[in-house]
Amino acid sequence: MVCFTTIQFLLLAVSHCAAVLGKEAGSVRARGVAPNDLALYSGSSFKCRDGSLEIESSKVNDDYCDCEDGSDEPGTSACSVGKFYCINKGFESKTLPSSRVNDGICDCCDGSDEWKAPAARCEDTCLSEAREKYQDQINKLDVFRRGIEARRKLEEEGAKVIAQKESEKTEARSKMSEAEQSVAELKVKVEQLQAVVDAQSSTASNDDSEKAKAGEEEEEGAAQGGGGGGNDNTAQGGEEEQESFPYPKEYAAPDAAAAEGDEEGEKFPYPKEYAAPPSGGGESGEEGGEEQFPYPKEYAAPPADAGREGEGSAAASEQAAENEQEERNSGEDASQEEDTTTPEMKELAEAKQKLRDAESEVRSLKSKVEATDKYPSNAALVALYEKCFEKTVRQYTYEVCLFKDSYQKEGSSRTRLGNYDSYDEETKKMSFKNGQVCWNGPARSLTVALECGAETVLGNVDEPSKCVYETTLKTPVVCNHDEAKKLEEIVKAIQQG
Repeated sequence: MVCFTTIQFLLLAVSHCAAVLGKEAGSVRARGVAPNDLALYSGSSFKCRDGSLEIESSKVNDDYCDCEDGSDEPGTSACSVGKFYCINKGFESKTLPSSRVNDGICDCCDGSDEWKAPAARCEDTCLSEAREKYQDQINKLDVFRRGIEARRKLEEEGAKVIAQKESEKTEARSKMSEAEQSVAELKVKVEQLQAVVDAQSSTASNDDSEKAKAGEEEEEGAAQGGGGGGNDNTAQGGEEEQESFPYPKEYAAPDAAAAEGDEEGEKFPYPKEYAAPPSGGGESGEEGGEEQFPYPKEYAAPPADAGREGEGSAAASEQAAENEQEERNSGEDASQEEDTTTPEMKELAEAKQKLRDAESEVRSLKSKVEATDKYPSNAALVALYEKCFEKTVRQYTYEVCLFKDSYQKEGSSRTRLGNYDSYDEETKKMSFKNGQVCWNGPARSLTVALECGAETVLGNVDEPSKCVYETTLKTPVVCNHDEAKKLEEIVKAIQQG
């Protein structure tokens, strides 16, 4: 039988109370401290984590901020820069700003950040959250696995496209070389033929000039011959004079040139009585007299009107003849125009057309080669090259054609959000720039973030700033084994926790 004296009992009680108090004090000091840092808070004193101050351990978590870095108050909100560690047993631990401690909001799934509140206020939801995350990770892992399988098929398809395009590029380069050689040869031929045609044109032009000059001289000669009236020096004038005055020449009136000749010379070499009276009338000066020629009328010059009538008839006949001649000339000119197309001209025209065709072929082949060079190195992406995907968001339908362009459509109208600019393999983001300019804003642009998906689907489109658009594209293209392994490790960790 063990008997305790009063002193022994008191000593035992004090010892028990000290143990209880020490345990509670240790628990208080450890509140909000990460497991790896517990040793720093277990001594009889505490040194601030920044080394600026050392305090008694009893001052840790006493709701008063002693350290500038807030390390002495991990379990209270006394220090604005302090950190509170959530253990969250059964789920993921995390660190909060100590200002969130005892703020009435359950931030830790185990409720440890609200230690002043009743236990029922913050339920421990760590296990349920762990199950949700586990299921979410399982679903993601399943998507990755299916995406990897789909990517394998896209890579096979893309590899075939690349092989075909490489073959086409090789063939196009070969044809382009031949076409360029043909262009060079045709240029030389065109230059040679052009020189021949130019020489022919120059000769023809000289011939035409000589003909035109001869025609002008002939016209001048005809004009000089027909303008003398009754002049004896031209045969034509003589003929016209004979036709207009059918009597002996000595009875004819002198011509105007003779009448206006030298005053000292003999203007009329015959007796004056045979000369025609002046045009103003007889010597008496009577006007309108009937007898203006005192000799037999048959010897008088024909009236001026008669000459004019003859001239008019002759002029009309001459005009008709000229019209007829012009018609004949126009027909001859038309046939001459047809005849002026020489064999060299025809050959030149054919050579020029062949040159244009060859140059067009070179441009087409060059475009094929450049288009193939733009293909990405990722074979799976090649399978989606210039393929288009749509997403309807409210009244708009967004269309994105990979490596080409992007549009926002509403009814029959559409707005270009941008043309393809670049693709970053590291960030897996595709940029479309230089779209239509916004009213009082910049040119529209779109960034497409590629994410792993079992199939290629365009996500919702957001506009974080004016005329700057963002969206996601779920696609097997970016699903890879490394990411799948990370997900598998997360799932295992949840299962073990």
